[in-house]
Amino acid sequence: MMNEISRAFAEVYGLGARARPERTIVDLDASAVAPLAGRYLVVQRSDTTMLDVTVEGSALWLYTSFGKRHYRLWPEAADAFFDANTGNTFLVERDSTKGSVTALRLGRPANAPRAVKQ
Repeated sequence: MMNEISRAFAEVYGLGARARPERTIVDLDASAVAPLAGRYLVVQRSDTTMLDVTVEGSALWLYTSFGKRHYRLWPEAADAFFDANTGNTFLVERDSTKGSVTALRLGRPANAPRAVKQ
């Protein structure tokens, strides 16, 4: 929320705010998002966070134990989703032989934190 407030303030007062990224939402049916449902574990240093991913129809929802909040994840590709409120990207990682979901990468960089499916 603070990012949006800061960006809006900068836009109104001409302070050179970073442009809002435009994203394209693609249509995915329920069978495409169903394999993503489950519990994921993120371990960063000594912190552990649980992410619960649920599917309602063709909508993907993420609940984080850290923020104790639900986020709607919007698809921009078959294995790429984003949160419209924060702009965070979630990339699906799959097993190379079976194609099953193994993790969610929390961002685009190769060294971004990973949430491993339990």
